[in-house]
Amino acid sequence: MGGACCTKKEQDEKNVSGEEPSLKVDSDEEEEKDEAENSTQGTEDRTEAEEESLWELPPGNPLTVMMFGMTGSGKSSIGNLLAGSHVFAAGDDTASITNLDSCMKWEAEDSSLTLLDTIGLGDTEIDQDKVVTSIRDSALSAINGVDILLYVMRNTRITDDAITRLIYVTEYLWGHECMLNLYIVVTCANKYMNSRADANEWVKRQVEINWRFKHIYSIVGNNPNRFIFVDNPDPDSGEPGLEERRKTSLEGLMKTFVLHPREVVPAYTHATMKRAQEMTQAERLDLQAKEMEVQHIQKQLDAIKPKKAKAKKKAGAKKGRRPSKDSSGGRRPSIESSASESKKGAAASLMENVTRLVKQTSAEAVETEKLEQNLKQAKKDKMEAQKAMMAKINSIKKDTDFRLEASRQAEMASVRYQEHLESIAAAQGRTKSGDDTQKAKVNAGRGLLAMLSRKFKGGSKEMVTKKAAPAPTWVSAEDAQAALPQYILAIKAKMEMTPAEQFRKLGGWKGTGAITPMVFTKFLRSHVEITALHVGALWRLGDSNCDGQIDLQEFRALFGEMSAF
Repeated sequence: MGGACCTKKEQDEKNVSGEEPSLKVDSDEEEEKDEAENSTQGTEDRTEAEEESLWELPPGNPLTVMMFGMTGSGKSSIGNLLAGSHVFAAGDDTASITNLDSCMKWEAEDSSLTLLDTIGLGDTEIDQDKVVTSIRDSALSAINGVDILLYVMRNTRITDDAITRLIYVTEYLWGHECMLNLYIVVTCANKYMNSRADANEWVKRQVEINWRFKHIYSIVGNNPNRFIFVDNPDPDSGEPGLEERRKTSLEGLMKTFVLHPREVVPAYTHATMKRAQEMTQAERLDLQAKEMEVQHIQKQLDAIKPKKAKAKKKAGAKKGRRPSKDSSGGRRPSIESSASESKKGAAASLMENVTRLVKQTSAEAVETEKLEQNLKQAKKDKMEAQKAMMAKINSIKKDTDFRLEASRQAEMASVRYQEHLESIAAAQGRTKSGDDTQKAKVNAGRGLLAMLSRKFKGGSKEMVTKKAAPAPTWVSAEDAQAALPQYILAIKAKMEMTPAEQFRKLGGWKGTGAITPMVFTKFLRSHVEITALHVGALWRLGDSNCDGQIDLQEFRALFGEMSAF
């Protein structure tokens, strides 16, 4: 560390006793060895800490991630990788392996991550019952909304059925609002997992040659950085480089989770989720209060434990060491008699500090024991609140009106999708167009609707006798995107300085050289009245590299002379 005035050991003594350290009786060789050991240990500690803190989600604020995709795409394997165990069933058969429930759920012990694996939407044989059940179960599994949607696809040819299913689910069943939360996970992609440049080039090439992939690209804002490439081999396969490939895959996923801008992109909720929120309000609020209490007590414990460790370290550093011997075998004499007196004074001061530390440690031990008891009770209370929540969810699951809400959402999605297909067919008829792409879209869409309509004709007596509530107003993805240029132009008109000057005023030239989602949101709302959805959409447009912040170049591209609007 350069020319330090004293060793770390000497500095510790000075910090504890308040006096300059007395003359040492240790040999120079032992002292140098101690310094080397301390330096090595410090480096090891930093390395371990850095490795442990790499792309970790904060505990106590769960990020809800929902996976969907065709059967055999690798959803369950990704879920197992993230969970660290075989909690999701996995298989490569053409029929769904995990089809007992339409949504499987896993929660991290530290409440940092919640994973949902949708079942049914990707089945080879899909019907209306599966769609309705999926809507109902996803609503009850993610009552507070979904932060991230992962569409999982294999690095292989995209079929008409797969792209049609994706269009139906994202644009009609869930609606355009979900697209802000959407990322594409490409599995079996070892080549592109390790090179972002190669991955982006691959995306660009696929867009040029494949209309199906081009559509996928469009629903994530034409942003290649919203594609995650993984190579997640079976842990029991014995393949070469197994652990390293799985580790890199996990890091790629966790990096996306950590950098996802939750502050500016709201959690996605569809109509049935909102209904579930209303029906579980009392239980949700009680559970949230219990969870906050557990987190509060845990933070208090975490604040005490480092202090205890530090106190022990300081006390241990002061323990006496065996004096060195001189070359003749005798003890090394004191250089002057005053050194002996100084050592006695230092020893007395040291004993006082040790006594004080012992008392402090005892008091902290009592406080720690009390907090641990409180934490145990808080966790027990939280468990009871979770049981109450589950009981409420199970009762809602059987509620006829709630299922009717889900059925209504599915029915309206199919109606809108059919209208869209008919408009494409009509346009082709008017222009006598022979566009094979449009014909493929219409034919695949009609095939999907034919499968869904099987259950429409029969239905249940309860559903046909009850009158459904009016469907919520639906806004197309095109209409939502069309509003963005208007917002940008309005903001640019009210900016009284250049984009670079505005960026500096927002603090973008300090620290990391970028502005955060919170600063960006305040900036937008200080210039125009804007919905949370459009704030998120503008952030997605601005943060082109998906690193969770907007730098000067990105800010100028959005609002400056490089802006497309």
